[in-house]
Amino acid sequence: MRAGWRGPSAPSEDNDYPKGFEDGVRNALREILSYIVKGHSANEIRLLAETRLAHMEEETMERRKSLVVSPRRLPIDSLMPVVAQSNRSAGEKVATPMMNGYSYLFQEKTPTQAREFLGRVLEAGLPVVAMTRLPQELSALCSKGMLTVLRIDEGATEDSKGENSVGVRSVDANPSFLTGAVTRFQEKMGPRVGAYLDAFDYLESEYGYENAIRFVHWLNTLAQKQSGVLIVSTDPEGLDNRKMVQLRSDFNIKR
Repeated sequence: MRAGWRGPSAPSEDNDYPKGFEDGVRNALREILSYIVKGHSANEIRLLAETRLAHMEEETMERRKSLVVSPRRLPIDSLMPVVAQSNRSAGEKVATPMMNGYSYLFQEKTPTQAREFLGRVLEAGLPVVAMTRLPQELSALCSKGMLTVLRIDEGATEDSKGENSVGVRSVDANPSFLTGAVTRFQEKMGPRVGAYLDAFDYLESEYGYENAIRFVHWLNTLAQKQSGVLIVSTDPEGLDNRKMVQLRSDFNIKR
């Protein structure tokens, strides 16, 4: 045995730090390469990098907390309105309650329940920024409250207009650009806002699961800190079991 060699060491902070550093550098380089491949200009890449760097310390601290402390959760039954069993018709659905500072995950092939819940949040007076690939499906909700719809698409610019829809703007689907768009919405409307996303599957397929889940985690942190609301709808068959379990763990209420 070589002098000084102590054999394989148990997992520790000494091992975790270089591994985390390696993963961070690798992910950063992959992200930069993906921007280049997708045709982003040098100025756009600089903007993306500056946006990430501006939020890096906060994102790191919140991520560290999330690994130690689970999101606040209450039993779903305790949050439901009290309805006498004898008065409830067969198959009647009990409405999901709106709780400030909570995040809601709707697991459905089409975001029907998520849109219904979005309508209730708007009627409660909370301004909401909605990120979707199908803005026309949300047009009927614009009359219910303060709703800004972002039609997310690869390579879109936020200055371009949507498809003849009131309050619809186009924005690049890159999670870094979406982070900037939500931040600007919050600065305009006030700290307490709602966020709606029904295109997680698209973000995951285009920008990778790690970038997509990091963006959702940031939205969740924003809702918790500012007493807002986060609504996400995703097709449960669009992710493998491991990814779905990880996504579910970031939400207070799952339907």
